[in-house]
Amino acid sequence: MSLRNRVIDALLCGFNPQWRNLMPSHVEHMNAVMDAFNDGDTSRFVELLEGATYSEPATGRSASGADLKALMDGYRAAFPDQEGTVSTAVEGSDVVAGEVRFTGTHSGPMRLADGREVAPTGNTVEQVGVMVGHYENGTLARLTYYFDALSLWRQIGVV
Repeated sequence: MSLRNRVIDALLCGFNPQWRNLMPSHVEHMNAVMDAFNDGDTSRFVELLEGATYSEPATGRSASGADLKALMDGYRAAFPDQEGTVSTAVEGSDVVAGEVRFTGTHSGPMRLADGREVAPTGNTVEQVGVMVGHYENGTLARLTYYFDALSLWRQIGVV
């Protein structure tokens, strides 16, 4: 039985204090999302964000479900060795924020939000940003990634 189903069962059957540890913290959830991304498991990534909308204000992109999988598959194709880390994270009852760092080699084509495609450059890139997750009724509703797109574009030679 999945963790989600165990929690639902606990809520339907009445709360037992020993079940408190069954519910992952928001920070643990953010780390699980990052682990799925690092493993290249975009299906798991999307599953962990089920029902949520992912957005990037710097690029204007927003996606969920199958569109989110396609977006993440595109990032993995452009930077197949990309690794992300959450270096610092804080959480509240309905929010989590984490400082994240991504590094990787631009060894595949990258499609920009405007539809242009950037050919692989072989450049190693480093991107630092902040991810903020907003929860509603214990479920992730929105995950926003704030980063410096200009820095990334400079590193791969777009500008």
